[in-house]
Amino acid sequence: MASDDVPDDDLFGPSNLEYQQTTAFSTIKPPTFDSLPVPSPSLGKRPYEQRHGPPPRQNYKAHNGPRNLVPPSNSYLGSTFPSYLGNLTPGPGAPPHQFPGPHHMAPGFPPHAPVYSGFLQGPGEPFSGPGRPDAPGMPPYDQHPHKAPGAFPPMPPGPPAFAPPFVPPPLPPGAPPAGAQPFLQQGLPMPPHLQPPENGAGEGPAQQLPDRPLPGLGEVAAEMTLGPPGHADPELTGACPNYEAPQEVACLSRTWNGRVYFDERCLRRLKAPPIGADLNEGYDTFVEKVQNENGFGDLLAAVRYRKVHLGDVQFVTYRNNLNKILGTAYDRNKSWEMGVHRRGGTVYLDVHQGEEREQTEREKRMTYWGYSFEALMTESKMPEATTPKGSHNSDSFAETPPAKSPVDANVEFCAILRTKLGAHRIVMGAEIDCYDRGPDGKKRYVELKTSKVLVNENTVRTFERHKLLSFWIQSFLASVPKILVGFRDDTGRLLKTESLSLGDIRNRVRSKEYWTGTTCLIFADRVLTWLYGNVIDGCDYVLSFNHRDGQLVLKRTDGCPLVITEHVKALRQRT
Repeated sequence: MASDDVPDDDLFGPSNLEYQQTTAFSTIKPPTFDSLPVPSPSLGKRPYEQRHGPPPRQNYKAHNGPRNLVPPSNSYLGSTFPSYLGNLTPGPGAPPHQFPGPHHMAPGFPPHAPVYSGFLQGPGEPFSGPGRPDAPGMPPYDQHPHKAPGAFPPMPPGPPAFAPPFVPPPLPPGAPPAGAQPFLQQGLPMPPHLQPPENGAGEGPAQQLPDRPLPGLGEVAAEMTLGPPGHADPELTGACPNYEAPQEVACLSRTWNGRVYFDERCLRRLKAPPIGADLNEGYDTFVEKVQNENGFGDLLAAVRYRKVHLGDVQFVTYRNNLNKILGTAYDRNKSWEMGVHRRGGTVYLDVHQGEEREQTEREKRMTYWGYSFEALMTESKMPEATTPKGSHNSDSFAETPPAKSPVDANVEFCAILRTKLGAHRIVMGAEIDCYDRGPDGKKRYVELKTSKVLVNENTVRTFERHKLLSFWIQSFLASVPKILVGFRDDTGRLLKTESLSLGDIRNRVRSKEYWTGTTCLIFADRVLTWLYGNVIDGCDYVLSFNHRDGQLVLKRTDGCPLVITEHVKALRQRT
C-alpha cells in the first residue's frame, strides 16, 4: 500500500450482482419446544393465566413429545410470525409483517392450521393472525378448536416438515420484464438492460428496478445533505474502508500533434533539478491546454484495446472526478459537477469543466510556471518514436516534435489503473508527470508540484492544510510514492526542491489535525455507495456539488456522450 492510512490486507468485496442487490431475506431455523415464546398478555382482554390457567407447557410436552412444535395456544404468536412455519421469506424491501405469498402449510400440521392463513394471504396485505381482531374468518376466541379435547394430535415420526420458500410464478409470454413498469407508465424508451439479449454493455447483470416513477428530465433524482466538513462530522469516523493497491492495466500517450497511442512514448524521465532556473522562460510560446471532448473516449478506447474486463467494475472514470469527491470531505468552498451514465451495471463518470472566470495575466503566468517546472525537470525516455503500433490514429507515422518545441500542456501520459475502494471496483485514468528508478531499480511514478516558498507561519499553515491535502489525494489514488515540490519566489524563480512521500505528508499533518486520509476515504465510500444506489441502468444524470447549499444533487438529464454510447456498442459487438 502507498500509505498505512488504510489496512494492508485486501478485503475482496462481493461480485457485481451481490453489489447491486440488497438481500432482505431471512432464514428461520425451527426452534426447540423450550425456545417457544412466552404468552403475551396483551393479545386478549385478560391475561392468559386469568382466562385459562398457567400455560400447559409440561403437560403438552409430555403428551405430544418434543417433536410436535405446534404451540398449545394461539397466544404464542405475538407480533411476529412463528418460526416453526419454516422459510417464510419477505420480499425485497417488505417490512417484517408482509409476505409475498401465497404460502402452503407443511404437511403434518394439525387440522386447525388454516387459521394462520390470515397473515399468509397476498403481497402487501397486513399481518393478521390468531387472537387478532382483524384476522379474517377467525372464530371468537372461546370457540377456538384448540379448546376441544385432542385438538393437538401428535405429528408423524421424523423431522418436522416446513413450508418451502416462495417462488414467484414465471412471467407469461410477451409480458414486460421485472422493473419495466415505470418506463411503460411514462412512455419512456426501455433501457438496454431490459432488452434481451443485449444486456447493457454486455458486461454484468441487469439491474432490478423499483416499481416507482422515474424522475423526469431535469428533475432531481436524489440529494445528499453533507454534515460539517472533515472529522467534525461524526458520520465520517470509524474504520477506514479498504483501498486496494492500484494495478496498471493499460496506458495511453497523447503526442504534441494530438495523436493518441496506447503505449508509454510520452512518459518522461525525471532529471536533476535546475535550481535557480527562471520559470518564465518560454511563456510567449506556451501552448495552452485545449479541452478535448474526446478525452474520455481515448480512455475507453485504451480499455477496449487492452481488453480490460469490466464485468465486475462499478465505476470507470478519470482520477479528476475522484479528486473532487475526496477533496469535498474537507473543502466545501469549490463547486463542481460530473456526468453520470450507467450502462450494463457500470457507471461511467464523465469530467465536466465548470464555468471558470477569466484568468488575470498574473494567474495565467502562475499556471505556466507549473508546466515550465515539469518541462525543466523531465526528459524524453525514447528519442523518436515513429512506429504506429498500438495507435489510436494509425494513419500517422511522424512523431518527431519540431526543433526547440515550446512547452505544450496537451502532451501527456495517462496510466489506466484498476483498484477498489470498499466494495466499489474502479477503473481509473490518471495523468502521470514522470518516473524515476527506486533503490531496487524498478520504475516508480513521480508527481511534480510547484508552490510559493514558505516564509512564515501563515504560508506554512496554508501549504499544510490545503496544498498537502490536494497532493496526498492525487498521489494516493494512483499509488504514486513520490511527490517532488519546487518552491519558487514571487517572480517565478526556482529556489529549491523537496521530495515528499505519502508517509511524510501524513506524519507532517498528523499532530496538527488539519485533515486525515481516513476521513477522505470514508466520505468517498459513502458518496459512491449513495450514487450507485440512485442511478438507473440506461439513464443519464449530472452529479453536482454547490458550495452555497452544501448538498450533493443528482439530477436526471437527457444526454449521453457519444464516446460512451460507441464504447457500449463496441463491447456488445465484442461479446
